[in-house]
Amino acid sequence: MAARIKQELGKVYALLIAFKESEKQMKQAALDEDYVQASRLKAERDERRDAAKVALVEVEQQFAGNIENAANLSISTIKDQSFLSERSLRSKKEDQENSYNTDDEVSTDTTSSSTGGEDSSDDNGSTSHSGSSANDHPLAGVDGAEELPSPEDIETNAPTDLVHKVESLFGSYRAKCFFSKNWSLREACLAKMTLMIPEICSAGSTGGADISEIIFSIIESSNSDKNVQVNLSGLILLDEALLQLETTSKAPISMTPQLSRILVDLFSKMADNSKKVADSAEISLLALAHSSTVDVSYVALLATKRVRSKEAKGGRTVRARLQFLENLSAEFGVDVAWKKIIDFAKVSKAFDHRDGSVRDAAKSLVMTLATIHGNDVFKSLEGDLAERQLRELQLGFQMAN
Repeated sequence: MAARIKQELGKVYALLIAFKESEKQMKQAALDEDYVQASRLKAERDERRDAAKVALVEVEQQFAGNIENAANLSISTIKDQSFLSERSLRSKKEDQENSYNTDDEVSTDTTSSSTGGEDSSDDNGSTSHSGSSANDHPLAGVDGAEELPSPEDIETNAPTDLVHKVESLFGSYRAKCFFSKNWSLREACLAKMTLMIPEICSAGSTGGADISEIIFSIIESSNSDKNVQVNLSGLILLDEALLQLETTSKAPISMTPQLSRILVDLFSKMADNSKKVADSAEISLLALAHSSTVDVSYVALLATKRVRSKEAKGGRTVRARLQFLENLSAEFGVDVAWKKIIDFAKVSKAFDHRDGSVRDAAKSLVMTLATIHGNDVFKSLEGDLAERQLRELQLGFQMAN
């Protein structure tokens, strides 16, 4: 049922993407003073927006009674499928019959009672949640797990504290996979962790350890991985962990130093050369902003942090920040303070940047902020923009609205 709902919501998200693209083109046409084209694109934008609304209503009607927390659906629930790695998560097979007896450690790590999902003790005596029957592979449920090689022993220079944390929550075999030199094992391990998170959070027991602290430490480590697929798998784990922690925790999940560092790292990844990495970082940041763990104002504060002069000259970092701030503002409306955002654009010299895409991003941001907060946004630019620039912005705004 969850898979069906997610598939239908994916259609809604696709329509929203098309709506956003029409709106972007419309604003550009207005800036270019091509008002005939802007008018046509405005009609197209409105049509796609209405189609998305209708599609969402159909989802709600189709699955009425099955979506208990419909009000809590967020962008993280309907993320773009390109965010998923090739070895994306799938539902675990209910009747998996393959047994693995080739490695003594596999057998000891996955020993449990006949019913899957109960705790088991691995060869180091630590408690882990198997999430599978005694005959399952430790990475069961992950595409291609059976074809992967056995992990090597963990190197002595691995961070001892993190090794113990991973072992305490996921067992020795999966810890070896997570610290393996083979990126496929690292990726598969993160995928398995994501599958196990609902059970782990529901059980709520890690032998006294803080679940969120362990998970965030794992994600922080995966973010620094040189392999893109491992990075993306870590972000999927982050998304699922936040959802489950918020759902099952009896007390609010507190902001941790690890999570704060993850946010900072994601902002740096938004300017990555890889579009997949950059887009995934932005989606994760928006999902984090929706989380009760992170205040949206804190996300906005980090986004408006001054960019180093060298990065500002290049343009990519500034453009990424401006586009993110526009999306954040559109997503949260008046909950995002606009003055700091405008100040960031001014300090970054975005309106007169040598990179045209940065200038366009700044103009688009202003229009979105003006739609939410009104004419005060334009007034704040008086004296900072040439009169002609400001007049063009206002005229483009009037055409678009």
